Amino acid sequence: MSGSNVAPGVENVVEALRDPVRAAQIGYAQHAWADQTVSGAPFSQVVAALSDGREVTALVFQDNPMEETSSLDAIVGIIRTQGANRVLDVGVGGYVITEETFRDIVVGSNGRGVFAAHYEKLVSVLPELEPLTADHLLDLPGENVDASEEEQIGQRIALTIFGNRRMPGPTAYGSLFFVTEHNEGVLDGFLYVAPGTYWESEHGSTYVKDALGQHGLVRVKNQDPNLLFARVMGVLGHGEGFYQQEPAEVYAAIQAH
Repeated sequence: MSGSNVAPGVENVVEALRDPVRAAQIGYAQHAWADQTVSGAPFSQVVAALSDGREVTALVFQDNPMEETSSLDAIVGIIRTQGANRVLDVGVGGYVITEETFRDIVVGSNGRGVFAAHYEKLVSVLPELEPLTADHLLDLPGENVDASEEEQIGQRIALTIFGNRRMPGPTAYGSLFFVTEHNEGVLDGFLYVAPGTYWESEHGSTYVKDALGQHGLVRVKNQDPNLLFARVMGVLGHGEGFYQQEPAEVYAAIQAH
């Protein structure tokens, strides 16, 4: 269901075709949508409240990193109950409604515009982004083996990578990797993921090839040049750390002023 009018009743709300910035934004928005449906109620409650035979517009997330495509799609149909499942019947087929792929449902056939406006609201909290290239990594500082622990955690963040970090298990959408140094193809820093997700924020490293080769990983363009590793980690009296903050708070904290 990636691409305009690829199936009856399906229309793109927003789409990324080999566009890493848009893919990162879509990834973040669909993840944030779980707690911020258009109705304001949890997705499961919205579905349960709708009786058989009501025409609705449903929002579906599609992500294909192999083909470098992502989309949020609107599907117009009628909710039917089939056995233990609720199915969105579009007349020539049906889609089982699950929280793995479906993100929201509104009554009526004109939900695409509602979803598009909600998408813009969600991504409005994001920092300014641009594609990540090898050039961004060339001038990063290298390892200082003689640095003390205090000197290491007092380092400035040299680069912040945002987006869809694909690891074994679920993808960490809306992640941030704060890079302090680059050593022989390895980036060292701190990975931030939203609280309450499958992953936990932690100090660690990643390969340059993985950072450059993943669909939907991009660079924060207007990062605060004075952002310290200590503030990110929450050590040396610089706060409680980004790992205890909600995404919008973290994105605001890394902006240049």
